[in-house]
Amino acid sequence: MRCGTLRHRITFYSLIETQSSITGELVQSWSSVLNTWASVEPLRGKELFQAKQFQSKVDVKITTRYSTLINAKSKITANGNDYFVEVPINTEERNKELVLMCYKVQP
Repeated sequence: MRCGTLRHRITFYSLIETQSSITGELVQSWSSVLNTWASVEPLRGKELFQAKQFQSKVDVKITTRYSTLINAKSKITANGNDYFVEVPINTEERNKELVLMCYKVQP
């Protein structure tokens, strides 16, 4: 991994479910779990075509250092945009780099 390409500051959020003490129903909220540097690259051309063969929503690739806190249920804020992780890829299974195929949250 080339550290110079990690030029975007991003925040990872994890979904937390708690039970309301008043109504007893489950309440979902997002909790910040990690701030780190990453490379955020929109997919284009051939990459986008290949990604859409398997996952129709994927439109951005985020590369960052490996962390056990990141999973397919994570939400990411980068450059003022929110993304959901569709597919996390542990590059070469070496626990050094994660490539996250993500899609943008529509407001």
